Amino acid sequence: MKQSEIDYNLKKLVRWRDQREALAEQIRARKDFEETKPESPCENPHARSESLMVLYKKEKAKKLYLEQIEIMKQKKEYEARIAELDRKHSLERVITTRKG
Repeated sequence: MKQSEIDYNLKKLVRWRDQREALAEQIRARKDFEETKPESPCENPHARSESLMVLYKKEKAKKLYLEQIEIMKQKKEYEARIAELDRKHSLERVITTRKG
């Protein structure tokens, strides 16, 4: 083997060894973390207020939706009333022109 091939293989082995050591360190760190982590997850002190905020927003959205439906209903009723008044007015004009 030539010296360049030997150097190349040596560098490759060193790199491989370093990667194995890094991987072993990661595995050890992971095991240490899993051993020391508490059994039950930490309780979030803000969880209740966050869930209350979600409920509040849902109720607010429902209320807004119902208000929008009511507005649309009133608008249709208003348009129907105006159309009825226009029909009555037109009918009265036709009657007065026939009489006249």
